[in-house]
Amino acid sequence: LLTLADWSRRTNGPWPGGPTAPVVPPPEPSGHRARVPGRIVHEISTVGAVYNAGNLVETPLFVRALYHYFQATGDRRLLRDLYPLCKEGVLGYVLAECDPDGDLCASGRSIVETADMHSGLETLDIACYTWEALTFLAQLAPHANDVPAVRDYLDRARRLADLINREWWMEEEGLFADLRGATAEMAAVMEGLRHRQGDPAAIADLERQLARHQQQEADDPSLAGRDWPWLRRHWIGVVPMEVGVAEPEKA
Repeated sequence: LLTLADWSRRTNGPWPGGPTAPVVPPPEPSGHRARVPGRIVHEISTVGAVYNAGNLVETPLFVRALYHYFQATGDRRLLRDLYPLCKEGVLGYVLAECDPDGDLCASGRSIVETADMHSGLETLDIACYTWEALTFLAQLAPHANDVPAVRDYLDRARRLADLINREWWMEEEGLFADLRGATAEMAAVMEGLRHRQGDPAAIADLERQLARHQQQEADDPSLAGRDWPWLRRHWIGVVPMEVGVAEPEKA
């Protein structure tokens, strides 16, 4: 934890003692910066170079790691060292830089490493792990001498839980959606999937979803530009149950 946190507090250049030649990372989602306070690095090569400065999902998951470590060890010194990084990561990076519309669902790279889930749309796993991170930060804050922050964490967690159960749930499918985004955003994602010769059945399913939402927007112009739920049937559909944010009837 300390090693990863120390590197995330620096820049995304070569690891100390590693090579100085630049390493070309995967392309960044629009609006994301590598050198940002609170971002948790994704991958450091065995020769010491940072290949990927961080998929968004890893920032809330780092809070999970600290929470469980503290629960197991009671190590207050480590907690007080890493708590500011975790707080900055969730509030300053995930819920600020990566959440331009302010709905508490950040846009960025999922734990699922596929083109659609790294397209820069909102993803279910990031939303759920962010909810979990907020609840963990609320429990850690008193031990890090940050009691005033507890109310804010719990308020954001409450609002995010409501949004996940209301906006991500697809009643007709009995499943949580994998992605949320506007029809124009999904049309761009589908074009990329076609270019990569993705699974024809999966693309056809998305085309049906897109056509349905486009028709809804044509029938009711007030819906234009809204974020729609999109079903991709990745394994992250179980994450709301994993973290405990799903309402009982949806679990």
